[in-house]
Amino acid sequence: MPSSSLSRLPPVHVEADLLSPDDHRALLEHALANEADQRPSAVALDQGGEIVGGAIDVDIRRGGSRTLTPAQRKLFKQIIMTRHDKVAEALGLSLPAKPGLELEAVHSGDGAFFAPHVDTMRGGRASFRVISAVYYYSRTPRAFSGGELRLWSLDGSSSKLIQPTDNSMVFFPSIFRHEVLPVSVPSGEFADGRFSINCWVHRIV
Repeated sequence: MPSSSLSRLPPVHVEADLLSPDDHRALLEHALANEADQRPSAVALDQGGEIVGGAIDVDIRRGGSRTLTPAQRKLFKQIIMTRHDKVAEALGLSLPAKPGLELEAVHSGDGAFFAPHVDTMRGGRASFRVISAVYYYSRTPRAFSGGELRLWSLDGSSSKLIQPTDNSMVFFPSIFRHEVLPVSVPSGEFADGRFSINCWVHRIV
């Protein structure tokens, strides 16, 4: 691949005002009511060529995660599928008609971050991630700072920042290295943190 291609910034597609006011409010209220369900966010590690998920490593990732309810999963699956063609065109990707979908609800409190990493998963799995997407939601006015998504070129020579704008969703190819910059929550309150829904579209192989 030519060096000019390797230094190119990743394509990004952003959807603003994604959820209706009622759906946005319900999602935030549910997250706030289920603080006790949060567990330390895990990372996937390469162990001898096999991708092993579920590892806790606070030097790589700090934050909390929980599973979505069936209704929330249905909502975000519908969001992804109804934007399937538009997102694929914007990112220059060809996707299968029936992709796999992986979802995770995340809370990023004071000191949370995610070190540079790539989402694409290979090894012994029967699928791998093609598109990564992050939906952001939070209290307004925003009571945290930081938490930007930094996307890197393939050769690591350049990057760009995506702000965690409330009620927006950003899509990008999973092959590009990215990171979540440290979050600062002066109040230390759970409710004042950065909330997100991580979505990964899989190609089944």
